[in-house]
Amino acid sequence: AASAASGAASGAASAATSSGAASSSRPAPTLEDRSRGRWASRNAGKFACQAGGRQVLQANELVAGQLDRLAERYKQVGTNKDWNSMVYSKAAKLIRGLDFVLTCSDQIRSRRGIGPKVAEKIDEALATGRLARLERMQSSTRGAVLDELCSVHGVGAATAAEWIARGVTSLADAEERGLLNERQKVGARFAEDLKLRIPRAEVTLIAAAVREALRTVLLDEGVPAGEVSSAAEAVPCGSYRRGKESSGDVDVLITRRDGGRSCDLLPRVCAALSAAGHEMHHLHDPFEKKEKEEGESCSYMGIVRLEGYATHRRLDLKVYPREEFAYALLYFTSSAY
Repeated sequence: AASAASGAASGAASAATSSGAASSSRPAPTLEDRSRGRWASRNAGKFACQAGGRQVLQANELVAGQLDRLAERYKQVGTNKDWNSMVYSKAAKLIRGLDFVLTCSDQIRSRRGIGPKVAEKIDEALATGRLARLERMQSSTRGAVLDELCSVHGVGAATAAEWIARGVTSLADAEERGLLNERQKVGARFAEDLKLRIPRAEVTLIAAAVREALRTVLLDEGVPAGEVSSAAEAVPCGSYRRGKESSGDVDVLITRRDGGRSCDLLPRVCAALSAAGHEMHHLHDPFEKKEKEEGESCSYMGIVRLEGYATHRRLDLKVYPREEFAYALLYFTSSAY
């Protein structure tokens, strides 16, 4: 009887395995295209937003990177070149989403946004690894001044172009003319430091310093020591949360989970960071009185230098209510490559 039962069990297992194998080999079901005139099927893959979250192929990234830099340069040139900037930026995004190695622009000429001029630039980048137009724009005197001005936090392409139109020839010239506001003055002071990438290990330490400052704030508020870790949370986001080895700045998202007040959390965290010996410079004043209702989100932008470190780093802190925290976490982690 035992032998018969064993045989039956073995047969059942074999049948299940066979059934599972057949199931796994079966093609995945596809959704019926119910769009008018089968628009979705006819235009599949034509738009940059359809690229999804595929891993970028290295060969394609070289071309996309050239187009992105050209788009940024056109953006800096002025408003009459905004269309060029948008076209090349969209083309770069589309190329990053390809699941095959791009060897010729003809492979994607049917895609929306890939016109003759864009195709010409793609073929040039594929053949030479560079774009002559981009190099000419970068080597011009105006291009050099744009680069210097736009390297300052708070000075965008439009502002830089306006200053150049008024005769500004350098950052020092802009400072002498008194054109920089307080936020831009702070950015100019630390411009060289802020150009540097932040190693992952240092981002970890900065996030830990923010958590410790948050802990101090909660203890001062009267939250019992044993409940501090569950009362609030501070999570580093951006490229750090995506696993990158370095970051351009440090983004930390904060939320209260205990129902305590959060509308004045940022100025208290900033004060606690300073009290702990970390050097803080504000790109906007966290202590400025603002009408904030409980449950609203709020943000802080500043510059921090950890105690014992030589380099200043950009720090963004954001507070969101717990009901919105999961969505904010996804948003500020981003899906960028």
